Amino acid sequence: MNGCNPITKPWLHCLSAAGFGTPVCRLFLFLAWLAWAGEVSLVLGQDGPPKPPEEIQQIFRLSQEGKYLAALALAESVAGEDKMLGQEIATLRSFVGNPKGALEAMDAVQPWTSGELGTDPFQYVDSPDRPAVERILELARSRRIVIVNEAHHVALHRAFTHQLLAGLREQGYQYFAAETFNPFTKKLAERGYPVRDSGYYSCEPFFGDLIRTTLRLGFKPVAYETLNHAVEGDGVDRINAREADQCAHLMERIFAKDPEAKVLIHVGYSHATEDSRTLEDGRELAWMAARLAKATGLDPLTIDQTELTERGTREASSNIWQMLTPDGFVLEEPVVFETDEGQFRVTGDWAGKVDLQVLHPPVNLVDGRPDWVTMDGYRKLVPIPDGIEATDGRLLVQAFVASESADAIPMDQLLLLPGQPHPALALPPGEYRIVVQIEKGDAVGEPRSLSVAEDSGQ
Repeated sequence: MNGCNPITKPWLHCLSAAGFGTPVCRLFLFLAWLAWAGEVSLVLGQDGPPKPPEEIQQIFRLSQEGKYLAALALAESVAGEDKMLGQEIATLRSFVGNPKGALEAMDAVQPWTSGELGTDPFQYVDSPDRPAVERILELARSRRIVIVNEAHHVALHRAFTHQLLAGLREQGYQYFAAETFNPFTKKLAERGYPVRDSGYYSCEPFFGDLIRTTLRLGFKPVAYETLNHAVEGDGVDRINAREADQCAHLMERIFAKDPEAKVLIHVGYSHATEDSRTLEDGRELAWMAARLAKATGLDPLTIDQTELTERGTREASSNIWQMLTPDGFVLEEPVVFETDEGQFRVTGDWAGKVDLQVLHPPVNLVDGRPDWVTMDGYRKLVPIPDGIEATDGRLLVQAFVASESADAIPMDQLLLLPGQPHPALALPPGEYRIVVQIEKGDAVGEPRSLSVAEDSGQ
């Protein structure tokens, strides 16, 4: 660590001393670490963020260089029983197109416990399911702030938010704020597509294309993450400081300039909760959505996706999700549950804290990919070009938009395993540049061109 003591000095300065000298790089590491330290440390029962070990620095450096498979391989080799590294494995597996592996990795560090079920599951019997996208768009007409959350290792949640974009834009929503953004959103808007420097979680292809699509539709990107890296106190103090900063940035960068703004905010986990609670020690805990509602005087439409999403196995999924999706159950699209009186059912720890809860159907595989990746026809399943084979280890196959730069976020990427059938790429119609990486992070062979037509699928 180059003589840096991470116990007595803020960890961000340690990373800088270790060679992470650029502001963008420091910000990436900071944002990712805040997600761990703020949200995850409480869940995992930790008092505060651990020091960033050298392996973490190297994993982030590899990710920033676009060597996602190399970063994953390193994380898998050093994780052991470390829960923070286990979460990073889940995130990196989502980056490389292994959503089931991502879910399994998170299950290992944060297993579901039935004690978390906070409401009677049988209340759903009298609550018909409604198409989630359609119902959210209807409700959004009478609101000016829509807040959708995600689990940071679940690309499905970004694909769902993507389905809301066109409808919200038609209603006059003109700002897209995301936890992942670094402060340089002006460059992002001018470029028209995300690059690795745009954020950390947005390195995942479905998140990258969520951003790409907001820009194409005319949304203005807004960064609001905190830059305060020296908060004293415990996890609650750090959460409150972070949430206060996030709210202040949203007020300053949107509502102070445009009091009539209509905003879509894509957040992680509990940032979407509207409740303020008093803890046993008398302190208040309030997440960003609660603070923003108070600051603006507006009632945001808050949506949770994390509770009613399938985990790595059916048995690892929440009790309520299993009850609502029995064997043989067929559901064509995500739904919300609403009584005839217009009340929405919300379960688990989210009851009373968000307006809606989305149930995502069980996932089925098509050509080696989850069925949701086609996004209702937006993407097509396309075979990997001939001649690409994994023989000595895993390969990462990346599909970049042909007109975008080398540091752009791929439209899709996936793993090839020795001796295993090839999964299909999931791509919108267009022209692509295919790049292959080995586990060390080196590209092999020359980039190939791939054209995906509007009509035939290739």
